[in-house]
Formats: sequence, C-alpha cells, structure tokens
Amino acid sequence: RELYPIHPKKLWMKGVDNKETHRMKWDNWEQKRKNKIQECQDEYQVCKEFTKYASVKDYMLTPIKRHWEPEPGDPSGTKKRNVDPSKIKSSDGKDATAIKMMAEAAANKQSQMMEQEFQKMEAIKRRQKREIERVIANEGNMARLQAKLLKSEGIEAVKKEHQDKLTAENRKKAITAK
Repeated sequence: RELYPIHPKKLWMKGVDNKETHRMKWDNWEQKRKNKIQECQDEYQVCKEFTKYASVKDYMLTPIKRHWEPEPGDPSGTKKRNVDPSKIKSSDGKDATAIKMMAEAAANKQSQMMEQEFQKMEAIKRRQKREIERVIANEGNMARLQAKLLKSEGIEAVKKEHQDKLTAENRKKAITAK
C-alpha cells in the first residue's frame, strides 16, 4: 500500500497547510516511497542472484553453518568486521556469489543494528546522567531551604524567648507597682 503513489490532495490538511508545507510533505512522502521501492528492488535482486546459483530445494537441504569465523577475542562475532570473501564457502561447491552478497548484507545489517543499539545506550546514559544531576541539584536546593528554615526557626525561638522575658519583667513591674 505504501509503495503505490497517492494523489497529493490526500496529504492536504485544511487550515493547517499552506502551499509550501504541502509541497514539502508531498516531497518527503514521495522520497520515502521511492526509498521503499528501492529497498524492495534490492532485495529482489539478491533473491534473484541467489536463485541463479542454487535451487530452493538445495537451499533447504543445506545444513545451517557459519560461513565466517569470529575474530579472536570475539566469540559471539558481534564486533564490526570486514567479511573476507575467500572465507565464505558454498556447501555444494557452486559459485558462492549470492552467498557472499547475503553474508555481506547480513554483516552490514548487523553492524548497523549494533551501531543503533550503541547510540540508544549512549542516549540512555546521557538521559540518566541529566536525571542524576537534576536530582542532586534538587536535593541541594532542599538542603539549603531546610537550613534556612532551621535558621529562621532558631531566630524565631530566640525572639520569642526574649519577648517572653520582656513580658515577664513587665508583669513583675506592673504587679510591684500596684
């Protein structure tokens, strides 16, 4: 559905869009559509290339095995790596061009996914750091406010004590004067 062209009027929002924003929306939508079409065509070419060299039956009967060896110190094989085409082997001895292309595509996809995960983790770390800094700043403000409150309560207590003394002295004077 997203690959089919649509009429530009379907993107128009009355009262919101002017001609320039509508043109920008349309251009953006059309560019996304073209990118999706290109991705589909690329995937089709990979599949087409694969079918040149092996049948689906051969592919299904081929045992799943790793066509690359992980680098030393990276047993999971998750680090970015350059795939050496000479290490990629076809199980049935046929030309491994499609397998090479698929392995390269998988390696690129995996490295992109790892990069995205790394960026997400970095964003989470930055967000947590900002949150911690904000909590620390709020705690500092609360401590200062509590200190001011205690100080003002102490001053009030001293004033009240002084006022009570003066009141007691004035009562004594008033009683002795009678």
